[in-house]
Amino acid sequence: MKLDKRFAPVLNAILMALILPFFMTFVVSVVNLGLSERFVATWMRTWFIASVAAFPLILVLAPLIRRLVGRMTA
Repeated sequence: MKLDKRFAPVLNAILMALILPFFMTFVVSVVNLGLSERFVATWMRTWFIASVAAFPLILVLAPLIRRLVGRMTA
């Protein structure tokens, strides 16, 4: 099943908001906690919070960043 192209920006924001915080929170959690007993629970909680925060930021900032990059490149 393919989605209509008009949903591309939202789908992009959802995927970016899930994937990037997943890896970033993993690294920060390992640095701060090590691989302790509470690691997975803390990491998943942190990932959820970061993903929820990232989604609206990506929706707002992505078009602005695209324009900025467009001005900076030929």
